[in-house]
Amino acid sequence: MADPRARRADLALLLATGALHLLFENVLRAKGPFLAVAAVVWTVWLARRLRREPGLLRAWGLGTMDLGPALLAGVVI
Repeated sequence: MADPRARRADLALLLATGALHLLFENVLRAKGPFLAVAAVVWTVWLARRLRREPGLLRAWGLGTMDLGPALLAGVVI
């Protein structure tokens, strides 16, 4: 799937987001601006990862192969 550097970068981004969330919400009382910036950063991150690794969503289990049966089960319920 991903090379070890990409996985370490993903983990670092995740940990930084968590730590910054605590800082911005509890200390700086600026949750809204943090959430806006975090959403942009994670969207850019996802777009770059998908451009570099086109089959990444399928590897994460988000492909369209099982979409039909899942949709049918949702409609029935």
